[in-house]
Amino acid sequence: MTSFKALIFYMKKTIFFMMCLFWGTLQAQIEQITPVAIDSITVDCDRFIGTDGAKNYFYIKDNVLYKKNDKTVVQYQNIALGKISSVSFINALRLVIFYDAFNTICIVDSQLNEIEQINFSDSDASLFASAVGISGQNKLWVFNQLNQQLLLFDLLSKSYKTIGVPFSNGILFCSGDFNNFQWIDKNYQWQVGSIYGNTISNGTLEVCDAVQFINPYCLVFQKGIELFIEDKKQNKRFKIALVEKSFKNFYYKDQILSIFTSNRITNYKLNLP
Repeated sequence: MTSFKALIFYMKKTIFFMMCLFWGTLQAQIEQITPVAIDSITVDCDRFIGTDGAKNYFYIKDNVLYKKNDKTVVQYQNIALGKISSVSFINALRLVIFYDAFNTICIVDSQLNEIEQINFSDSDASLFASAVGISGQNKLWVFNQLNQQLLLFDLLSKSYKTIGVPFSNGILFCSGDFNNFQWIDKNYQWQVGSIYGNTISNGTLEVCDAVQFINPYCLVFQKGIELFIEDKKQNKRFKIALVEKSFKNFYYKDQILSIFTSNRITNYKLNLP
């Protein structure tokens, strides 16, 4: 019996050693990228949304959307629609603010003046959106929660067409641009749907806390207090070396990584490999 216990103990130690060796080897294979600090601004906000190429900062404070630059600050709020769920600003002239509790979007101009308000239920009682993003040619990406279906919604005709097959595992993270809608499902499978109706899989992503899609084969993800770049085209992962010991949110665009702490946004120059 003593020999058997000794054997079990030895096997456990061996397995533990092999796991540590494997993890150490994996970590050694991850290249590290060091961003270079450029500037920073102080902001009083609850949620940092992101920044555009013209150095406009978008953020939410007390459920009010703000757009701030060096010269002006403008704001938008709609108390009747409840909490802001998401903001899409890839089209600088037509931002889309989504209120999921009321199944409604508000489209605003560059000064955050309201242009149009659309309740998806008015187009189809069976359309209940849980995710919305800007696409091209006056269209929106819409994920219909009721049937787990991705749609392209036409803003002019208020009609839509389905893209691909229904999702089987829901959505954890998602984002749309003019040509593609990308999402991470509840099994951390990375999927990409195009305006042409086809869907591709980029495999499984590591369990993480937040994701920003850069293009159909590259994304930045947060795990705890660390940021990584996942590049499926190169089949590589890169770790971003950060000065901040903690942060609330991040945003990457045009080689600028913005890190939001409790009251400050710091911008770094970060060239993707």
